[in-house]
Amino acid sequence: MFIKGKIMDKRSNIVNKLIYPFWVDSIMLYENGISTFEDIDKVCKFGFGHPKGPFQMMDEIGLDAVCQGLRSFYDSTGDKRFKVPDALRRMVKEGILGKKAGKGFYNYVQESPVCAKTETLQKELSFINVKRVGVIGFGTMGRGIVQVIAEHGFEVIVKEVKQDLITKGICFIEKMLDRGVEKGNITVKNKKNIIGKVRGTMKLEDLKESDIIIEAAFEKMDLKKDIFTEIDMIVKPEAILVTNTSCLSVSEIAAATKRPDRFCGLHFFNPVPLMKLVEVIRATKTSEEVFKKAFDFGIILGKEPVKCNDSPGFIANRLLCPYLFHAIEEYDKGLTTKEDIDNLIKLETGFPMGPLELIDLIGLDVCLDIGEAMFRKIADPDLNPPSLLREMVKKKYLGKKLCKGFYDYLPI
Repeated sequence: MFIKGKIMDKRSNIVNKLIYPFWVDSIMLYENGISTFEDIDKVCKFGFGHPKGPFQMMDEIGLDAVCQGLRSFYDSTGDKRFKVPDALRRMVKEGILGKKAGKGFYNYVQESPVCAKTETLQKELSFINVKRVGVIGFGTMGRGIVQVIAEHGFEVIVKEVKQDLITKGICFIEKMLDRGVEKGNITVKNKKNIIGKVRGTMKLEDLKESDIIIEAAFEKMDLKKDIFTEIDMIVKPEAILVTNTSCLSVSEIAAATKRPDRFCGLHFFNPVPLMKLVEVIRATKTSEEVFKKAFDFGIILGKEPVKCNDSPGFIANRLLCPYLFHAIEEYDKGLTTKEDIDNLIKLETGFPMGPLELIDLIGLDVCLDIGEAMFRKIADPDLNPPSLLREMVKKKYLGKKLCKGFYDYLPI
């Protein structure tokens, strides 16, 4: 699938120019202690829909082959995106070559399976005293979060600034549940029980008895700080405070409260009821007890939680944005078509979508905002959104939601 030596034809060139840097970024996140390689693979599988994570793929291809391919690209281009990471170089030097050698990033010796049922039961028992969850924000993400929490038996109080936003949010959840009834996934009685656990309010004070508070407001640092400064003075001391930010510093938001030790991030993926992944972000002062509680909460909600230290973009966006931006740059050079880029990536990697299709689905404006937020933090040129992306957003080519992005779409 991927080249093992010199740069080959256009087909291999396009795929490797996008995938090799993706793998390098994955190794660097692991090497810098942002997350484990297992959790990075889980993000790619459960968050991006990839058939295999980057570390599993590298192990199967052979770490020596990956190392050789990177060296070839780096020698030919001088582009630092293809520079062999120190961790990969050391592993190859020590004869840790991947699956063919019995050991790579993973150990290929058969181990006894963990009893998932017993572990889940233990998590449920640890939440026996958690009765009520407060959610701030009833937009796209808030609706999904509220639905999933109510489906798993918790009472939910959701706060919005206007009554019509509350009404729209509840109506949206009802429509989603109606689809479940039509498909036979839930009964009418189940639907009524779930809706009965949701209550809307315009008063922040109504969240004071919540055991966990999840903020799902707009991605604006000042707004999130203001929300938590106020909520910190209202809710009980033992309550856990959570932000659903996708790229902002959790530690900085936590600093707006007097309980940074009881603060962490839970980054759900959209649409929340369907996406299994949730990133659990440890802020600088998050206590071990609170972090474990948040991680277990993800399991109770039926998610696949991954652990991540507070870093711009966490795991998913830190990997995804450079990959998407590189694809835009390749297209903008005019040497290939958008169809070629997307089709080759899908054909050669098994990814469910090509990068330009994916940008259209996410929203070009969303990709731009996240990229700019990360670039402001760490000034990595790979995170600087391409000029073509900026131009398209200015022209309101925002992707599938407005029927025009890299591709044209029919109105829904």
